[in-house]
Amino acid sequence: MPRNHIRIIPITSKEFYKAVLEAAELDDDGISNPTHAVMRKGEIVGAFSTHVPCVNWWMSTSKEDGITSIESMTVLTTMEAMLRDKGIGQYLMPCNISSPYYSLMGRIGYEKEPDDLHLFTKNIAEN
Repeated sequence: MPRNHIRIIPITSKEFYKAVLEAAELDDDGISNPTHAVMRKGEIVGAFSTHVPCVNWWMSTSKEDGITSIESMTVLTTMEAMLRDKGIGQYLMPCNISSPYYSLMGRIGYEKEPDDLHLFTKNIAEN
């Protein structure tokens, strides 16, 4: 089989999902929520995700009508329940360093991605 012959295979089992994560880790890398494996000669040589749940939120910090910390946690808990109802067990939450929530993220269960990870946006919809 030629070296450039690759196959894209949907990840359909927990075992295969785990194997993909382990292959990325062995390559000193990682991937969030992989949905498809890239295979060559029966080996996992890559993966991608067509669905990485990413949640963005904004909460007013205005002193007069801003949201309280208790209200923020209520919103967060509700949002996570809605995600679980859709079968989503993990999500990304971008947070600006200047956000008042930034210093709280670790304390409320978020793991910080590596400093060299940057998020990019690309619009692929036709105009």
